Amino acid sequence: MREAIVTVSRSLNSLPLNGRDYELFINQEECLKKINNALNILKPSVDEVNYVCESVIRQAKKEQSDQIKRLSEKLQDEWASVSQSYMERYNRWIKCYEKWRELHNTCRTFAEWLDKMEDALKKCNVFSHSKTNKTKTFELEQEVSRMQRTLNNINIASTDISSRASTEDVIELQNIIENIKYRWHNLVTEINARKEK
Repeated sequence: MREAIVTVSRSLNSLPLNGRDYELFINQEECLKKINNALNILKPSVDEVNYVCESVIRQAKKEQSDQIKRLSEKLQDEWASVSQSYMERYNRWIKCYEKWRELHNTCRTFAEWLDKMEDALKKCNVFSHSKTNKTKTFELEQEVSRMQRTLNNINIASTDISSRASTEDVIELQNIIENIKYRWHNLVTEINARKEK
């Protein structure tokens, strides 16, 4: 029983769970699921051992009773420790997962907004010297100003995630961010060029 608990504890303290928060991130989820399954399988046995120990302690001599009690307490401590370590690591993974998901959702929404803005700019090209065009350019400029904070938040979150991952783990994310920055830069350049006309 103690060997099984030690094995679970070792799993919690080895790759992929002992690396940086976003390192081998997909593998972390699978590993945490396996550890949770192992804990769920072990729990009834740990409870049964504790129950048996209590029964034996009542019937054993003092010296044997004290020894069994110590072993039982040690098992309970190890079980509590591995359970707590699992919950702490799982909660840390959940926070990271939520941040990762939030960043991806924000990037997707921002990319959709960029699509709309790029379409609006194309439509402005049709009416390049009209009053409607100047009004539309002003509206686009206001939208860009409004979304600047979102872009800043994307940059901050991606920098944070990247600092807690290996380069290989964030290649796709970095490509998404670079694409957004490139499109943003082109959009701002185009709007500024229209303003100057």
